[in-house]
Amino acid sequence: MALNLSSKKVAVLGAGKLGGMLLQAWMRGGLLSKELIRATVRHPERVRSVSEKLHIEVGTDNAKAVHGADIVFICVKPQTVQEVMEEIRPAVSGGQLFISVAASVSTGQIEAALGTKSAVVRAMPNTPCALGAGMTGLCKGQYVSAEEIALACSLFDVVGRTVVVDEKHMDAVTGLSASGPAFIYIILESLAEAGVKVGLPREVATLLAAQMTMGSAKMVLETGDHPAQLKDSVTTPAGCTTYKDDFGNWTAIETTCARPEGRFVTTEKPDRESSLRFWNDHTLLTDQLAANKLAKQADWGAAKAAADKASH
Repeated sequence: MALNLSSKKVAVLGAGKLGGMLLQAWMRGGLLSKELIRATVRHPERVRSVSEKLHIEVGTDNAKAVHGADIVFICVKPQTVQEVMEEIRPAVSGGQLFISVAASVSTGQIEAALGTKSAVVRAMPNTPCALGAGMTGLCKGQYVSAEEIALACSLFDVVGRTVVVDEKHMDAVTGLSASGPAFIYIILESLAEAGVKVGLPREVATLLAAQMTMGSAKMVLETGDHPAQLKDSVTTPAGCTTYKDDFGNWTAIETTCARPEGRFVTTEKPDRESSLRFWNDHTLLTDQLAANKLAKQADWGAAKAAADKASH
């Protein structure tokens, strides 16, 4: 779908980290006209700094920003959505598209707070959107047309990939792809730490771990092969991805790295404390676990390579 929003008036309620990041990405791509964007911040003292940073009109009056806008982005904190929707209700008009990135707040809650049959799309992007490598899950409210959800997807396609799901899956999307980068950073940090432990300079270890992580993800996305199949292509029998444990037994990577068993907990009433939690029953490659076990694996790989070389 060709995207041309240069003539659309856009309001961004909450130009904080996420809202500002998305705005910058869209403006870099020339999708939005700076002259037609109005953004808001909660604290008056931030108006000038945000305006100078983004080069757009910024204020604290949400209703003023929404008045006459074609697309309204709701980027405020989840616990303030109800308050902001009530504030802008008098300025809402027919034909406006609302796109919310407020975690755990349903389209139904926003529709009810607005008090109109407004088109509401719920989206959950992640921070890699800043580099055009993000992942965004979207769902549509009951008044959203096929054209409107397609437009919302096209917007987020500019900053990565998108998937449309039923709203009942949105909390799972939030825990997996929106919070997921934090877990990947722990894994990446742990792998790099293991490299440092066996003698690599930290910057080299970090580069190796980061590029490997990116390449592995690309293999999954572009080959279409199941991760288990790709894992098996690396873990050749008696190869350097397996090692002998303390009892002399060959040990595969699955016993080296604990498999996470993720749980999602949601409540009917979203709030700051209990709207969404994601945790693991088992260790997700904590620094110490990875450093100890991966270092042992690296030690075995180095010893095996030396033995192979000596045998020739």
